[in-house]
Amino acid sequence: VGNRFRALFRVAHKPDQYLRGTILGHKQTMPDGTVEYKPTRAAEPGTVDSDPYEAYLVEWDVKAGQPGAQTKVSPWEIETDHEEEARMRREREEAQRAAERKVKEEERKVAEAAAKEAERLRKEQAKAARAAAAAQRQLQQQHMGMGGGMQQFGSMGMPGGEGMLGG
Repeated sequence: VGNRFRALFRVAHKPDQYLRGTILGHKQTMPDGTVEYKPTRAAEPGTVDSDPYEAYLVEWDVKAGQPGAQTKVSPWEIETDHEEEARMRREREEAQRAAERKVKEEERKVAEAAAKEAERLRKEQAKAARAAAAAQRQLQQQHMGMGGGMQQFGSMGMPGGEGMLGG
């Protein structure tokens, strides 16, 4: 149970087509005479419970365009594919690594975008600071031009800028 297998079907329009699937259970006759497919070991050949036909319940990877279709088959119709397990495990691991690489790449792109945005903001702030400093200098120059030297004597025209109040 759980073994991967492949089955060769010769169809006129698709010669030598292999279908793959997983064994879900083995046919077992219950004490009351009913038949069930249980996920346990198959009955010994030649015993009452063994049945050469429809002995396995299998799930096909794809059958008639429908993944997951279940069928009962004879053990002689399928070939257990032990290498399929290793191949599927490698595919799962590679898919997981690819997903991890994709996540890391997305994280890298987000970090790059954040760094670019931070750099843009830093440049914008520096530009705004330069503009503010230039505006401040321009105001000072305008003030100096309008006051015509009054700055050196303070607000009341007295040296040191103390004015008449002394303060």
